Amino acid sequence: MTQNRIVLSEPKIKEKENYVRISAILKFNGKRKELWFDIPKKFLNKEQVSSAFLNAVYIPCLAIGGKIISKGEVSPKLLSNLPTVGDIMKTWFPSRFKKQTDFVARHLSAKNPQGKKVGLFFTLGVDSMTSLMKHLKEVDYLIYVLDEQTNLYPKDGKIIKSHVPHNIEKVANLYGKEVIEIGTNLKEFAKEFTDWPSQYHGSMFASIAILLSKTIGKFYLASSHAYPSMINYGSHPALDYLFEVEGMRFIHDGAELTRVGKVKMLSEYPDCLPFIDYGCGGVHCTRHQKCIRTLLNFDLCGILDKLPQLKHGYTVNDIKNLPMAGESDFSKAKENYKELAKHPKKAHIRTALKVAMQRYKDKRHAAGYEWE
Repeated sequence: MTQNRIVLSEPKIKEKENYVRISAILKFNGKRKELWFDIPKKFLNKEQVSSAFLNAVYIPCLAIGGKIISKGEVSPKLLSNLPTVGDIMKTWFPSRFKKQTDFVARHLSAKNPQGKKVGLFFTLGVDSMTSLMKHLKEVDYLIYVLDEQTNLYPKDGKIIKSHVPHNIEKVANLYGKEVIEIGTNLKEFAKEFTDWPSQYHGSMFASIAILLSKTIGKFYLASSHAYPSMINYGSHPALDYLFEVEGMRFIHDGAELTRVGKVKMLSEYPDCLPFIDYGCGGVHCTRHQKCIRTLLNFDLCGILDKLPQLKHGYTVNDIKNLPMAGESDFSKAKENYKELAKHPKKAHIRTALKVAMQRYKDKRHAAGYEWE
């Protein structure tokens, strides 16, 4: 039986002003998709552009199935690691990634050393803010990846304005860091074949790290879960280091702390508290799970009143009605449930959280999934 051909073109690089657009064409199942990254020109590792694109498409291609033919030269280290990435993803998500997928690529013989600077993927959330405080003296750059496929590459002589949130700029100025703004359409492409973020975000951020590795040699990606609460997820300590190329580190950071542990650490850095983004919609907040869950974390640490951006508190009903979309939300709820056992005066909150957790367990059981 002839294996489906998936062809990844050699990337093209277009430079204009301070930005470059790196693009490649992926052909599969009779389709043709242009994929791109926009990054500041001074950071681009031109040798590793094909490595970045193969890494970026590999997990989606596990769902497409076939033989990936990369026309560019790719890092031997990455090529040796990708089959393990495939094994992990197929084991974790067998219903999504069940097709045979191989790849062919020429080995890159890199001549230029990787950078010595340190970067942190940064969003203002509790996780990335904790990693910044933890590595405050070491981190040189805060890397901000735009949520949607926003063009940063100038067109028709027009100057593209920054899309970096004002508070990220404030944090960078406060702590003497430089912000790197990244645009890409990879997330939109991958949504058809993977679940974001539970199956893909680590891979995409690693691809950006590979592109930036001319200047930066070590990258931190903040952990979403603590070691005792780990679930099968798109960024994971068993997975992230497999996305590295020669001379580059891609580090899963902060998993030694629970979410409450991270908030306790942040409480020691009061200057950063006004900038933390915990998903609140302000006066129009819908009181969704991220907002309410994080307010509970701050309350358990006794610093809820230290948030100048606080627009509302939380109620027992907010906790009882806490929606959980998947295993990640449930994992964080379990963490809070264990922490609440240390707070006898909040037994009513713990009881309410148990109701929300049971509702998710019932939903999971109804969907036909086994439960531990």
